[in-house]
Amino acid sequence: MRTAAKGFTSTGGRNISKSQKHMKCATYTTLKGCSAHFIRTAVLREILLNEINKLLETVRMNEDEFVRSAMENSVSSHNEELKKAKKTLAKSEKRITELDKIISKLYEDNVLGKISDERFATLSKGYESEQEQIKAGDYGTYSVCRGKGTEVCGYLSILGDCS
Repeated sequence: MRTAAKGFTSTGGRNISKSQKHMKCATYTTLKGCSAHFIRTAVLREILLNEINKLLETVRMNEDEFVRSAMENSVSSHNEELKKAKKTLAKSEKRITELDKIISKLYEDNVLGKISDERFATLSKGYESEQEQIKAGDYGTYSVCRGKGTEVCGYLSILGDCS
């Protein structure tokens, strides 16, 4: 027996034919408070295929409504991603400004002899590396979010291929 899905166990060893493989309620197996009930995997597959085909037919019959709904969902999701990316970008820009000030102060301390040249080189290299990582990561995320469009046409072409 293998766990197939939460609440179900799949049974069907080597000696069981495809038509006999089934999933039974895991509660029955563990708690005995449940009656023995199961569904054959062939029947489950047939139910799922029928439901998917019904959905495909509904989409084909109401393609305009599907496109409108999918685009609204896509735009809403995209706006949320963009909002998060802008917030992250603002934090990153603030940190970059802080790092610029720190590097400037380090330079002044080095010129005044408060820290050695080696210490200055080590610290400034670390801060500059952090700045580059921030710029590469956050600006890349923001540009991907801004460039991401709706993918409804792609969905429709996939649905067309399924028929």
